[in-house]
Amino acid sequence: MKYQLPVAPGRLAGAILLAIVGCNEAEVKLASSSNTLAISQATTTVLEGDSAIFGFIFLGDPPASDITIDYTYSGSGTLTGSATIPADSQLVSIRIKIPDNKEVGLDTVNALFTLDAASEGLPITMEFDSEVEVDELDDVKELAFVNDTLTVSEAFGLQGDTLFLPLSISNPLDGMVTVDYSLRGTAIAGSDYTLLSDNPLILPAGTSDTTINFLVLDDLMLEDPSPTLYVTLDDATPNDGEDNETFLTPDTENRNFAYIFSDDLKVFSFAQLPTDTISFSSPGSAEITLLMNGNLLAAALTFFDISLPAGVSISGIDPNNTLILGIGQSSVTFSVTVSQAAIDNAPADGYIEIVGTDTNNADEEVLFDVARNRINISLRTP
Repeated sequence: MKYQLPVAPGRLAGAILLAIVGCNEAEVKLASSSNTLAISQATTTVLEGDSAIFGFIFLGDPPASDITIDYTYSGSGTLTGSATIPADSQLVSIRIKIPDNKEVGLDTVNALFTLDAASEGLPITMEFDSEVEVDELDDVKELAFVNDTLTVSEAFGLQGDTLFLPLSISNPLDGMVTVDYSLRGTAIAGSDYTLLSDNPLILPAGTSDTTINFLVLDDLMLEDPSPTLYVTLDDATPNDGEDNETFLTPDTENRNFAYIFSDDLKVFSFAQLPTDTISFSSPGSAEITLLMNGNLLAAALTFFDISLPAGVSISGIDPNNTLILGIGQSSVTFSVTVSQAAIDNAPADGYIEIVGTDTNNADEEVLFDVARNRINISLRTP
């Protein structure tokens, strides 16, 4: 892109340069005489709807008084204006808004500046003209999901938190846009989740991101495989029917999102010991802790298989070899006691083993850890 300037020599004590501020390429070329105007060669790239910044630059010593420039701009529209280079300065900037044609495709505008008048003895007869090429980038508003898959525990909903599915927009919307989306999968509305957002979404002008919101529900059912909710962006319709720069991402992967709702498991196990065996070589007792990893939503009955040597007693577990943990309870402790008679009959071994749980069908997600469900009791002589 070139600037062309006819110049009447011998009329100027200084010079004025019209340039692009922040352009991609810029080169200032001055003639050998100070009584000439020189125009840079420059190319600038501007997003449609944004402003291109142009600068009038006074070449030479900073002026002792203000320099006022009257100009006409034509290219992306036509306008006239004035710019003043302050005394003791050499630059003034102006902004020209580049309109958005709402069509996809690179456009190049030849922006023509004409010097209508200037102070400090710069005559209008100079016919100061300069042409600037401006590449206009499309103001594309592309909608897409930020992620594609997320596994969420059903326990998330118990905290009362909202699940936000982010929807990105590459540039702020110029006007209102309607976004249609669909839900499918094995997850069941009202049982696994509740949709909190409107469908379709109505996005106002200026929106640069948004979310589709859900509440996760704990259905208290043991499910394998875990239920999945697929969210698909189906359409994005600008309220302005002439806007062809707002659309869903062409990448179909980023138009689909999957939530996997994992079970809110509540798991019984014995507290971690150095070993799974408690040894006695003299009379005494030991405490054993049963842990609940999770938040019990219903009272849970735990069943034990118990086999102990003669002279070893247990307290805290009822005669039916069961124990109850209440809602919200995270642990319970019971104890075994070894008598002298039991030691006298050593060696002997026994065990306490979790073999089942029951919530009376109130919560199917209560289980026990088969890797930590047994405590061995070992009696040895001193």
